[in-house]
Amino acid sequence: MKRILKLELDGVTKEVVLGKDELKEFKTKFDTIGFENSLEQFIVNDLGDLLENELYETHFNQLFNY
Repeated sequence: MKRILKLELDGVTKEVVLGKDELKEFKTKFDTIGFENSLEQFIVNDLGDLLENELYETHFNQLFNY
């Protein structure tokens, strides 16, 4: 099983494919500290926090290296 997330930043849309291993990691984290309604919402919120930290707080912008 895999999931595709579509992220839009400054009008540019990128697709992120989450494979079985990534989903398993998110599920483990969700089971430990999750409080959202679903695993999908947890993943979106977790990635949102990561992006916010990466793009707005650190100014390193190392998450996406294209």
